[in-house]
Amino acid sequence: MKQKQTWTALFVVAAILVGAAVYLHNQAYQPSAPAASGKQGNGLQRGDTLLKTLSGKMDQLHAVEYIRNDKSIRLEKTEDGVWVVASSDNYPANEAKLQKLFVGLAEIKVADRLTDKSERYAKFGVEGDAGKDGVISLLDASGGVVERVIRGDERKASEDVNQRISGRYMRHGDDPYVYLVEENLFWLNDDITQWVEMSICEIHSDDIVSVAVDHGSTESFTVEWGEDGIPELTGGAPEGMKVRSNAYMMARSVANGLSLKGVMSADNEVAKELNFTSGSLTIRQKDGMVYRIQTAKQDGECYMKIAAEDAEPTFTVEDRATTEGLQAAEQAAETAKSDAVAFNAKHGKWIYQIHEWLYSRLNKNRSELLEPEEETKDEPKPENIAPVVQDLAIPTVDAEEASTPTTPVLTN
Repeated sequence: MKQKQTWTALFVVAAILVGAAVYLHNQAYQPSAPAASGKQGNGLQRGDTLLKTLSGKMDQLHAVEYIRNDKSIRLEKTEDGVWVVASSDNYPANEAKLQKLFVGLAEIKVADRLTDKSERYAKFGVEGDAGKDGVISLLDASGGVVERVIRGDERKASEDVNQRISGRYMRHGDDPYVYLVEENLFWLNDDITQWVEMSICEIHSDDIVSVAVDHGSTESFTVEWGEDGIPELTGGAPEGMKVRSNAYMMARSVANGLSLKGVMSADNEVAKELNFTSGSLTIRQKDGMVYRIQTAKQDGECYMKIAAEDAEPTFTVEDRATTEGLQAAEQAAETAKSDAVAFNAKHGKWIYQIHEWLYSRLNKNRSELLEPEEETKDEPKPENIAPVVQDLAIPTVDAEEASTPTTPVLTN
């Protein structure tokens, strides 16, 4: 009886412990309390959208500013409704990236509400007016803040019962609370390359009929592709040298994927001091479009400017093979003329800061296309080869033995 009572007591204790554990677990994950109506200080609850009213304020937006540490980028909407990067001489912004930002901000969801005590802000990386990962401000035409988000530390999910939710810590506007939120702004960056079209132009290798690099020296070169598609190095290779097997492919791909590191107006004071005499690259396409790229280097930074013009098109044997093919080639040539005008209107007044590797690729040397010819030894011709006579071992016979006839011996 006593043993039975003991087991019963143990079961009761175990039940109490399990119940307590479940209660504590539920308390750790219970939804945040609902916000009291009209009181910002009461905060948001789990599942709420952090920027609840953003969709209704889009017409008020005139500028976007992202400040992170000592770097910042500012985008503004012009009177024509076009977004530009104001911090880079009003270079046209990539509006698809801007739209991606607005959508990302509108979709931020509250995963948990943490604290409204300012002395604890540093623990989450949201102290002060900047935050560990910067601050995003959406401004109206007068510079007033429409929306403002302070981005703090990122939180990784773990096996810890109190940290199974991943996300980022944020503060919003005048709301004193720190929130753990679910966001999709991992790509956010204060670099200009995040906010403009990275590709300046697309030059397809198969469309190129000539590439000329001019250094003003013997390292300059021109490669041309004839109607038969066979490339030739103008002037040929020097004695003892030959063109590398991949040289023509290398020359054709020199301007593929032109990308920028920064940009400024040609009227910028820094741009005015640049000397574009280090080299030029001229690329001519089948349709007559000609791209001319000039480069400069100053204080360890590399720059380029690019312009387009139209020239006589090159019609290949394949183009002339059919009436339809020739008509298509002629139409492409007409289109190239208008494309050149549009290209210059878009890029003509800008100076692009480029990476060192791109600068080197645009300034290739003639010697990079060449390699030494393999040395071959002269082998003797067949008629100059003396016949080889082998010494034959001929058995010798004694004179006396040779004069005596051999008589067969008969045996009984």
